[in-house]
Amino acid sequence: MIYNKSITSHGVRVVSESLPNFHSASVGVWVDIGSRDESPDENGICHFIEHMTFKGTKTRSAFEIASALESLGGNLNAFTSREQTCYYARVIDEHLPVAVDVLLDILTDSLFEEDHVNKERNVIIEEIKDAFETPSDHIHDLFARAFWDGNSLGNPIMGTRELISEMTREKLLSFKNKNYTAGRIVVAAAGNVDHAQLLDLVEQKLNFEKQDPIPAVSHYGNTASPKKVATHRNSNQMQICIGFPGYSFTHPNKFALLVIHNVLGAGMSSRLFQAVREKLGLAYSVYTYQDFLRDSGTFCVSMSTDNKTAVQSSDVILRELRRICDDGITDRELDLARQQLKGNLLLGLEGTSSRMNRLARHELGYNSYISVEDTVRKIEAVTREDVNKALNEVFDHNRCAAAFLGPVDDGFIDLIDWDIMSK
Repeated sequence: MIYNKSITSHGVRVVSESLPNFHSASVGVWVDIGSRDESPDENGICHFIEHMTFKGTKTRSAFEIASALESLGGNLNAFTSREQTCYYARVIDEHLPVAVDVLLDILTDSLFEEDHVNKERNVIIEEIKDAFETPSDHIHDLFARAFWDGNSLGNPIMGTRELISEMTREKLLSFKNKNYTAGRIVVAAAGNVDHAQLLDLVEQKLNFEKQDPIPAVSHYGNTASPKKVATHRNSNQMQICIGFPGYSFTHPNKFALLVIHNVLGAGMSSRLFQAVREKLGLAYSVYTYQDFLRDSGTFCVSMSTDNKTAVQSSDVILRELRRICDDGITDRELDLARQQLKGNLLLGLEGTSSRMNRLARHELGYNSYISVEDTVRKIEAVTREDVNKALNEVFDHNRCAAAFLGPVDDGFIDLIDWDIMSK
């Protein structure tokens, strides 16, 4: 594997990982702008812009964009997160120039025609409705709002129906032109990639006004004001999400938190799965997850259960969290968690897409590249003392947030024994 990084004459960063034995290549154009960077009346605009880039350019119709790579056996897609917008493609190696050309075409020359804006507005509103009507999805929006109360991080990435209904072509283009700038853009590719060729293609197409790369890590300050909220919905199930402030993407003890995630809720052998499903049969699945952001993060437990057992299930979760804080983890759990983390990392990097994602996230998060070998060493170096430090820092009962979605009655939240975490 050969890693390369270059900066074009306009300030666009180009990073690649050359794997000559692969027959595929993945390439992504990452724009360091996401929903956390939107003002209250702009909420959802990054996601709207992502949709609009596929609706036609000066040289390609929407159908021609869609078929350009599909006809070659490849694929083209995009996503918007709280901190980035990414346009990406995966093709066999010989078609990488076509993939780059299509990606840079939609990024720079999308037309945003009025009738397409109106049509896509309706599409996005239907997407918002779909998420709202899927309880296992909607609970995470409710939790984000409860956890990040008063912060743009708590806003839904897709925005709201009301805001999307009012968004105009002029507003979309103004935001795009202001924020899609050279310093915010990283082009990442992995697979059988010729870095010089990739750099040349980007140099030709992304000829924005020159701008120095914007520093990768921006510190906003952790302004979260966690709350506990319950939202009524007629259903036989209760969706539950309980969480705490986590670590940032660059936090030096991040891998200890990943160990905790593995021990608590990363699989069928995890403590929560065993306690909630295997011993008590309260849920089909229960799991933990983290969100590592530029300056902060979250650590969450999520599950769905019968509404009659929602209080019991919540208490079981809190008791397991209290137990791991009091007793820590065993040497065996630490060893197994490290092995699982290494396995997940190395197996995930069998594909070019995951390698491309890793390249871009490191460039945007660290402004540098961390090799797989160095990452493995960091995982292997995690100690029980590191884990105990993370447990003390993360599971602060005073900053516990929670969201419940289901047939809740008044006073439901007070039925849960929140003092478990402070005992």
